[in-house]
Amino acid sequence: MKKIVLLIIVFAGVGLALLSFTSGKDVRAEKTGFAVIELFTSQGCSSCPAADKLLSEIVKEKNDTKVFGLSFHVSYWNYLGWKDPYSSKEYTQRQRDYGAFFRNSSIYTPQMVVNGKREFVGSSQANAKKAIEEALSQPAVHHLNLDVKRTHEELIIHYDMEGPLNDVVLNIALVERNIATEVKRGENRNRTLRHDNVVRSFKSIPARKKGQLMLPFANNPKLENGSVIAYVQNKGTFEISGATGIELTVLK
Repeated sequence: MKKIVLLIIVFAGVGLALLSFTSGKDVRAEKTGFAVIELFTSQGCSSCPAADKLLSEIVKEKNDTKVFGLSFHVSYWNYLGWKDPYSSKEYTQRQRDYGAFFRNSSIYTPQMVVNGKREFVGSSQANAKKAIEEALSQPAVHHLNLDVKRTHEELIIHYDMEGPLNDVVLNIALVERNIATEVKRGENRNRTLRHDNVVRSFKSIPARKKGQLMLPFANNPKLENGSVIAYVQNKGTFEISGATGIELTVLK
């Protein structure tokens, strides 16, 4: 892994520190396949810890450059007495969009979606294995490169992309690993829940050959446990056609 470069830029006597993140891993999908695993989960759902554990196991077991896990915490279980601190109505709407596309009678947790094409109960190890193997057998259509810099309140992300631009968007997420929460109420009361790759910030923009965007972060995510994951997705079919990522590990 390449060393983190600390750049200090002074504007009109005011210091602004920028951390530039790079990674020694070649995380582009290139001519091989890849798998983007989106888990819709909630700390208020008693069935979800098994799926959270499965996602963590997949991410750690597949510790290579082709499997990307994202844990989207939805908001609709918050009424049960425990407000999931990582939940977002935006992530609930993302799941609703998938539900409409898959023609599900209702949305549910835990749910996994792999490469925007397959959905199943998120705790099913057999379905996850099958969907990931199938995804890895299909070569990527889009190839991405990222460069990420950090200010005190946001990530500045530069990207360039190879591949067709018709009807596709670029999704970029900041995810955080090694999260533990003591749940005091609701269906999981008195349990300590552990999560990996929790989505802390997410943005979807029209895809371009190259560009820059700002990804704000709040609630003090531990960026030393973080990664930026970017993936290209068709607006109509929801199929994901390329992905990449950068670990934000600060070297001591």
